[in-house]
Amino acid sequence: TAQAMGCTVELERRRISPAVINEAKITESVRKAAQRLYPATEIDDGNYLTMGAEDMSFMLEKVPGCYFFVGSANAEKGLDYDHHHPKFDIDEAALPRAAALMAEAVMEILKS
Repeated sequence: TAQAMGCTVELERRRISPAVINEAKITESVRKAAQRLYPATEIDDGNYLTMGAEDMSFMLEKVPGCYFFVGSANAEKGLDYDHHHPKFDIDEAALPRAAALMAEAVMEILKS
């Protein structure tokens, strides 16, 4: 871009936050809990690359854990805008499901 505009640029890259790395045993516990609670729901446990949750990486450096998405988009209610869109909002019906999953995951982790 600088060359196209006929100028020069100095670029400095800095590491601001580490990568989010989920602990394998805890991730498996969350997956089992999700399958038990929501057997009809498709669980995508593949590698999803995102720049989100950069603060979570600092927590996971101190305590093993698992960062996961619950999903709250609801097209029928018009609640399906991307994050950071001015009209972004969540379907609050997802909150009890998310809390249940977190509680169930804790129980699964305590059993192991």
